[in-house]
Amino acid sequence: MLYDFWKKISVIFLSIFFLSLVIVNSVQAQTSANYFDTKLHTTVTVNETGLSRIKHEFTITNKTPTTYVSQYGLKISSAELKNTTVVYNGQALEPEIVSAKIGQQSGPGQTSIGITFPDKVVGEGKTREFTISYTDPDAAVISGNVLEVSLPPQANPQDYSVYTITLITPDKFGGPIRTTPKNNSFTVQGNRVITTFNQGGERGTFALFGSIQFFNLDLSYHLNNPTNNPGITQIALPPDTTFQKMHYYQLEPRPKKIESDADGNWIATYQLPASTDTVVNLKATALLTLEPNSNIPILEPAQSLLQAQAYWPVNHPDIKNLAQKYTTAKDINDFVVDTLSYNTALAFNSPKRLGAIEALNNPDQAVCQEFTDLFVTLARATGIYSRRATGYAYSQNSELRPLSLVEDILHSWPEYFDPTQKRWIPIDPTWENTTGGVDYFHQVDLNHVVFAINGQDSQTPYPAGSYKEQDSPQKTVLVEFGTNFPEEKLSFKTSFIPQKILGVNLPGRYVLQISNNVGQAFYHLPLNITTNSSNLVIKNSPQEITALLPLQTLEIPLIFESNANWLPTHDTILLKIADENQEFNITTSPPLQFSFNLEQQYYYLAVAGGIVLIALITGSLLVLKRKR
Repeated sequence: MLYDFWKKISVIFLSIFFLSLVIVNSVQAQTSANYFDTKLHTTVTVNETGLSRIKHEFTITNKTPTTYVSQYGLKISSAELKNTTVVYNGQALEPEIVSAKIGQQSGPGQTSIGITFPDKVVGEGKTREFTISYTDPDAAVISGNVLEVSLPPQANPQDYSVYTITLITPDKFGGPIRTTPKNNSFTVQGNRVITTFNQGGERGTFALFGSIQFFNLDLSYHLNNPTNNPGITQIALPPDTTFQKMHYYQLEPRPKKIESDADGNWIATYQLPASTDTVVNLKATALLTLEPNSNIPILEPAQSLLQAQAYWPVNHPDIKNLAQKYTTAKDINDFVVDTLSYNTALAFNSPKRLGAIEALNNPDQAVCQEFTDLFVTLARATGIYSRRATGYAYSQNSELRPLSLVEDILHSWPEYFDPTQKRWIPIDPTWENTTGGVDYFHQVDLNHVVFAINGQDSQTPYPAGSYKEQDSPQKTVLVEFGTNFPEEKLSFKTSFIPQKILGVNLPGRYVLQISNNVGQAFYHLPLNITTNSSNLVIKNSPQEITALLPLQTLEIPLIFESNANWLPTHDTILLKIADENQEFNITTSPPLQFSFNLEQQYYYLAVAGGIVLIALITGSLLVLKRKR
């Protein structure tokens, strides 16, 4: 979900008066904690629509007999606050409120709340208590089945001796599933869930309610073959990942082939007639989960995921120097977040992709691509397998959670491989930067839908949203919240196709075709091919189908050899996939072809040569016969 909560770093301004000879400069050089004990309790009450009322309760106690607070200021980086009130000693004070937009590059603006107290609270141990309250449209976000509440960190947390937080949320979302920090507890009171944090987080406070999310996708891919010859093209369809499962309702027209590549992308191959335009339409539902799906196979990272690519100059001297200093994924993430500055103005003007070095040289010209490229480059240089994910990320507020890939439609973020968990971990340094420090490193959210993964190559495959007609205003990516995810049962069609050469069936050589009738992938399907004949040997038969992709026709080459006959024979085999059994009649091959341990390609050449030789001999006999 989007933490639509800009950098609301509370900056406190204290006007301190001195009743004795105290040098002002020496006081300003010290923290306010030297003169005051400040306690803060923040209560965030979220209503059924997601609107939040935030109440800050301050207790400031003088530590010296000669200083007191006459004014207080709170600065929040949002210009959207409503109904701001200040209460002191049971009386309402009129605050001075200044709200202003501060430029596209810096975000949505800020609000300064100033208070002038009507009295003097003087003396060591004397206490001043007051509250500042306001309505904030961005502190909480309800998206589909999920509620997220986020508070940014305080600017000077060391100034607070106590900083506690209470979240009051509707019970229909249940208790918190993920929180930062971890030291919290919750209770249910009536139709409300009360979550209490004993200490605000150093990088903000976050709570997520709800563990799954559904997105309905309507994606269009505009394909063009301008040549005078038929052509082949490939597109990347949204795949299953550790935290994402797909269901395809419609894929038209059907591709010639669907297969998985080395990065786990689902690649659909289309054959395009000459001089034609084709629009591929995919309607699907994505199920996002917080917990990893252990059923989905994890691709072990290859050494290529440490290598340099375009935009990822792993061997550049500047990158190598930084890689010696920042050696963990967390260190690299924090460096990227703190170094780059998101440029909102660029995001709306189809920005040129800079790559890691140009991002370092121009840190104020960054959009999501630069945050991602810099992380991937530094991670690879450090020896951490990393790659780029591109896709859709839900955002109610594009200034807080911006989308800057492909004309403000898509988003990109990095993933790194955690060898301890043995899985790919998605993170989002872009949004951690634009939200003012909300933790997108440890928290897997329910906003990011992966369309394509770039690991072997820094640019391809391209995600949905990249296949648009030039100058066309038509949207090619339509996304809305869903309500459910269909749990389909396995349904498939199987057949044994004889392999041919020059139009002639090869005895004992077959391709087992397994066609998935369902728009979901199935994993780790037991496969068992047997026979009742003791003379039949089945070669190349796998024991498991690792993955059967949606609407995929999987092809498995098999060899059936008879040990008893020197001529091809007919036999019956038994095929069992998962819990379904089928029988097929096949023609076996004699063992002669294997006695010389010929490689398959040489066997084909030998058979082809034999066929040609027979044809030549037959032709010669016919010619000779005619001459007689």
